[in-house]
Amino acid sequence: MGRPRLGVEMFRKIAVATLALAIGIAVSAGLVVYASNTGMARSYLALARDLPAGATITSDSLLAVRAGLDPAQVAGVFAAAERGRVLGGRVRHQLSAGELLQRGNLEPAGAEAADSLVAVPIKEMP
Repeated sequence: MGRPRLGVEMFRKIAVATLALAIGIAVSAGLVVYASNTGMARSYLALARDLPAGATITSDSLLAVRAGLDPAQVAGVFAAAERGRVLGGRVRHQLSAGELLQRGNLEPAGAEAADSLVAVPIKEMP
């Protein structure tokens, strides 16, 4: 009588282990599929160095980085393919190295100084 009970308990343990293994495989497969879909990162323009307000964008101040962005964010940043469009533009405010170059950060190339606004930090008011 003790022997059949041992068989039922062993079967139950094997069934639980098999179920846990199947769940682990399914989760792993789901993560692989998710990673491959989000792996569709595109190249965007980022700053290679810090730029002060009013600085002109040159080729050495830009670098292409791969990033996976939310579709809502994509419209606000420059793709790496737009490098020529960005060169010669002026920075509206201070930007940090590594920051993605956003459309709102840049005055268009050829914009006159009188037509642009540059943020100037004020430490103390007189």
